[in-house]
Amino acid sequence: KHRGPAALGASGAVRAHMQSMSRWRHLCKKRDLRFPPDEEAQFVKSLQPNLVFASLCFAIIAMPLHITSYVPTYLKETSRADDPFEWALNDPRTLFFSAASINASMSLFGLVTCLFWYTGKIPWWNFEAQGVTICSLNLLFIFVANMWTSSHICGTHPDENFAGDYEYDGSEVVSALGVLTVVFGMCQLLPIRTHIIWVVPTFGALVYPIFMTVTESTMPASSFRIGAFIVVLCAFCYSGARIGEIQTRTKWRAMREAEERDLVAQGLEAMSWMSCDIILRLGEDGRVLAPNKIHDGFFGQSMQGKRLAELMAADDSALLQDVLAKAAATTDLQSMPATFELSFADVRTQLAVVSVSGASTHFLLGVSQIDNVPKQETTNPNSLGTIDEETGERSDDRRHDRDAAPMSPSERPYDATSVVTSTASEHVFNDIEKLCSGPAPPDARMRKVLEHIAEIGVREHWLVGTAEIEVICPTVVLGTGGFGWVALGRLRGAPVALKVPRAHAVSNGAKLVASFCNEIRLLRRVRHSHIVSFHGAAIDPISGDLAMIFEYV
Repeated sequence: KHRGPAALGASGAVRAHMQSMSRWRHLCKKRDLRFPPDEEAQFVKSLQPNLVFASLCFAIIAMPLHITSYVPTYLKETSRADDPFEWALNDPRTLFFSAASINASMSLFGLVTCLFWYTGKIPWWNFEAQGVTICSLNLLFIFVANMWTSSHICGTHPDENFAGDYEYDGSEVVSALGVLTVVFGMCQLLPIRTHIIWVVPTFGALVYPIFMTVTESTMPASSFRIGAFIVVLCAFCYSGARIGEIQTRTKWRAMREAEERDLVAQGLEAMSWMSCDIILRLGEDGRVLAPNKIHDGFFGQSMQGKRLAELMAADDSALLQDVLAKAAATTDLQSMPATFELSFADVRTQLAVVSVSGASTHFLLGVSQIDNVPKQETTNPNSLGTIDEETGERSDDRRHDRDAAPMSPSERPYDATSVVTSTASEHVFNDIEKLCSGPAPPDARMRKVLEHIAEIGVREHWLVGTAEIEVICPTVVLGTGGFGWVALGRLRGAPVALKVPRAHAVSNGAKLVASFCNEIRLLRRVRHSHIVSFHGAAIDPISGDLAMIFEYV
């Protein structure tokens, strides 16, 4: 039942081994350049044309080199009078010409596969694995296709087998240069990923010392220096390949993001003719991508990772899936009505969907709000309520207001019969108008009123921060009227017309605020070619500063 010292020691050794393996896996993962699987597959697909072209060029260059290097030797050996070459197992020339034939055959094979890929017969072919395999075998047979090495493998001397008086001291250098040429070409010229291509420089660094150990070196004093030189250059070639891959991946991802932004811009242009309150980016599964505060404010909750269909009624959810599928199939703008069952209200909207087929963004969905049906029994702290006339506080008893008899047009202090009053925000506007019939509220109460109006602006996306606007020249007045004066200003650098009330909102009470809000209530719904566009309004509940922002013409 009790663990002895030996068991505890073994357990500690196992724990230390596991920690060491964990650190090794973390290091390997940190050095792994690969993207997530789906993105990595697209990256490999983008590299395929360049890889095939480079492989084709290598094959075209290698074929003449093999022919000019080995064919004259083969003809000389077969035409010898004393000992003509014949294919025999005990003849080193058989090993020599076999290695040369295999090298030439692999180059021919690479040439044929590249041509087949260009004709579309083998689009699935893995040219990365082919390139690494062919080059690794070439590194092996470069030394076998050497007169000195092939003779010593068979236990003889080259003078006993090959015709002519050759200078064998240089053959080893030629083989070493062949190894470096293959490794450099693979690492620097072929776009093969480093987690695959590492086999080539590793094999190139090992093949020279292995063959020089197995066979007698022609230059014993220089073999160690040549081997060390090959190892260092192979390491540099692999390091260069890794740096090149990092640059290629960075450039590819930047181009991919730029393409996706272009697709999103095209989708926005396609639905720009519709007056959408918000525009959402949806993934392939219908999840909201990269939501901002405007999106969260519209739905009254965080939309990060939410499926839009989860907020709809069952019928609308099924219809949305059909519309998304149709948009993806036709790439045309699709539209549908939908009701969002939110915590504070049931929001009736019109949706516009367009497919952009981006890497992550598959759909753009525009939402145009038609009206709200506030919840009757439940209340939400983020929903809009009425304003109490005595305290200025917001209340959640709108159900009783809806049950009460509506005011006739003659009872309303402002004529709003032409204004749509079905949205939840209209209750707040109506409550502000009621304040006109009573005494002017105190400063604290009026600040709360302005906070409620600013909340409406955030929800309906027409509120503009006071820091975003500036008056270009206060002395230049574009126009004056009973409400205030109009000055030239800037909104985020663009010229606009700023309509500013004459009086101060906090100190001058409800009549000014009601007049200001009534104009906003009208203008936020109006779109006409003969009416200047309403860009929004700036409201500062603390200072009481108010301004309406219009198109400057």
